[in-house]
Formats: sequence, C-alpha cells, structure tokens
Amino acid sequence: MTRLLVATSLALLVAGTEAPPPAASIPATADPATISVPPGSAEDRALWRRAYDLNNEIPIERSISTRLQAEAASGRLLERLAQARKAPGTGHDHHEQIEHAERRLYNTLKGNAELTLSQWPVDPTRVCGYPLLNFESVMRSNDGAQKPPQLAQTRAALLECVGKGEVPLAALRASNDGVRDAISTAEQVLAALPGADAAR
Repeated sequence: MTRLLVATSLALLVAGTEAPPPAASIPATADPATISVPPGSAEDRALWRRAYDLNNEIPIERSISTRLQAEAASGRLLERLAQARKAPGTGHDHHEQIEHAERRLYNTLKGNAELTLSQWPVDPTRVCGYPLLNFESVMRSNDGAQKPPQLAQTRAALLECVGKGEVPLAALRASNDGVRDAISTAEQVLAALPGADAAR
C-alpha cells in the first residue's frame, strides 16, 4: 500500500522557516555584465541579485527533480531491482547489495517527491517575483522624502521572501543529489548482475 501511494506521488510529480540572512551576506551570483542591476547600496544590489537568481534557481531545481523521477520511472529501476532480488539463484551477497540499492532508491525518490509536492513557503513558480519587482521599482525611483521608508518596506519584504525560499531550495538540491546518486548506484548494481543486458 505504501509503495502504491509513493508511485502515485511520483506520477503526479512527473506530470506535474528560518530567519532571512543579512543582506550583506547574501551571495551575488548574477552576472552584472549581462544583467541590469538597479542602482543602490552594495547591500541592496546584493539582495536584488540574490532574489533574481532565486527566482530562476527554484523552478530549475524543481524541473531537475521531475527529470530525475522520470529517469528512474522510465528505466524501471525499482521494478528491475525487485525482480533481481527475488530471482532464483541470487546469492546472499548480491541479495544484500540489491536490497540496499532498492531501499535507498525507493526512500530517496519518496522523499524527493514529498518535498516537491509539499506546500512551499514561496510560490514555486513566481518565487519572489512580486517583492523583487516592488523593490526594484523603488530602487530605480527618483530620490525624495518617500524613498527611504519605501526602500525599507520593500527591502524587508524581499528579505523575508528570499529567506523563506532559500530553505526549500537547499533541501531540494540535497534531495536531488541523493536521487541522482541512488539512480547511479542502482544502475551499477543492475549492470553487474549476470545476464544484465538481457534483463533490460
């Protein structure tokens, strides 16, 4: 029953909070040579750049998750591992190796699907698009009495969004790395079995 629920979650996936860090400590990963960073303080420009990158990195990492899930499904890795584990004549050492690879792949795929399908603290598509747009509008606006308080307000909103987005992004990256490694291990185990070519 558990495996059926996981399979359903994986099918849906293939088809379909910590405090924010200080602005000065947020890495600026966008390329200033190709991206028009708004004028402002070094801290505000670094925040803008990090938010810009985050808006791209989260959808990309989620698409990587979907691709990895599809790769495991199309290769029938869990099914082939289960068949190899149950095959007559499978030695004790091979049995343990296959069982370990099967369990690890199952658990990493399950955790990855649950993470991607869970409720994220930021919109997984727009991410921080609206807070970034508001912050940039103020950064590019003419100086005046209203600019400092508007900057403070929009900066706080963007910092909060970035801080919320970094947490699931880091978790999904680590999860994707785990799935990628588990897929590689499963393929190596299956390739090393007698008659591996005929079993594909």
